[in-house]
Parts: sequence; structure tokens; C-alpha cells
Amino acid sequence: SSFVPSREDLRLSVALEDSLRISVSALVFAFFCGWGILFPVCQPRKLRIRGKAWKCLSIYENGLVCLASVLALTSLLLWIYEQGLSAAYIVPIILLLYVILVTVLLTITLAFDLSILHQVTDKAGQRLLNFTIPGGIILVAVTSSLITRQICLLQEKRNAEPVDLTAVIVGTSGIALLPLIAIIVLYCMDLRKQEAEDRVFRKEKEKELEAILQMMT
Repeated sequence: SSFVPSREDLRLSVALEDSLRISVSALVFAFFCGWGILFPVCQPRKLRIRGKAWKCLSIYENGLVCLASVLALTSLLLWIYEQGLSAAYIVPIILLLYVILVTVLLTITLAFDLSILHQVTDKAGQRLLNFTIPGGIILVAVTSSLITRQICLLQEKRNAEPVDLTAVIVGTSGIALLPLIAIIVLYCMDLRKQEAEDRVFRKEKEKELEAILQMMT
């Protein structure tokens, strides 16, 4: 008689399934972080984001990179728990911990208007802080992509049932998108306010010019 594997035998372990879901969530957050960085860069100078919207966007980027890094680290630790520790994982763990620490400090500093950042006067230190967000996004994307790929290969090798990631992708996208929509709304309100102030400024200049011309005549 042939052995028929049970439904449980055709599934990955709980740790690997959780690792896959978490790594995909980290990838989604990294995507939105990248979009948040490109958004102000692609804007024309007159429409450049500033003021409260810029502050909120900075807090959003740092917070999302921190959350994505925590998820990537959690996914990596679950993979290590299931498959064993390798020397190749030590560097990503250290770098992810560094990104988490720096982004937490940056988020708190920006949210509460602290002066910690102004105390970093060394150029190398400033460059390191400036590179934390883009570097963190790249690190999360690479780490999570590799974990996702390894788990998918293992899934094919074991002929296991695929893990449904639809709810994870939709839910994570919603969590990342809602604050971004709020920031865009705030940005549009700031633009309208700036346009109104510019109109008032132009009218005042026109009145001053008319007064000067009347005095000359």
C-alpha cells in the first residue's frame, strides 16, 4: 500500500509560513518607503513639499523604515530558528539592528522637535544619518527578497501547499497607504494656502507700485 501524505505534511512549518508572510510585509513597506523618498525628489521646485507636510513625510519614512527593518529582522530570525544559523546572516542582523536604532531615534527627534540631530556636527556622521533611510530600504528589500526566495524554493522542493499572501499584501498596503494619503491631503492644503498667500502678496505689491506711480505723476 502506498503512503498518502496528510494535509499537514504538505504544508511548511508554522515558523517558515510566518517568516514568509512577515518578509512579504517588509517588502511592501520598503516599496512605500521608496515611493515616499522619490515623491519630493520628482516634484518641480515651485511645488516642492515643505512645512508640516515635509515633517510628517519625514516621520512617516523613518517610522516605516524602522517597522520594515523590524519585520525583516523577525523574518530572518524565524528562518534561522527553522534552518539554523549561518555566518552569512550575522552582517544583515547587525545592519538591521543599526537601522532600527537610528530610525527610532530620528522618528522621536522629528516628532518631538528635539535637538539631537543638530548635535551631530561631524560630516561623516551626517552622511551616515542621511544614508540610513535609503540604505535601510535597500537592506530590507535585499534581505526580505532572499528569505522569500529561499522559502519559495523550499516550498517547491517539498511540494508543499502555497501560502496565501493576498491578505498580507492588501493589509500591509492599507496600513502603509493611509498615512501617505493623509500626508498628500496635508500637502495639497499647504499648496492652496501658499497660493493664497502669494496672491495676497502680489496684490500688495501691485498696490505699492500703483501708489508709487501716482506719487510720480
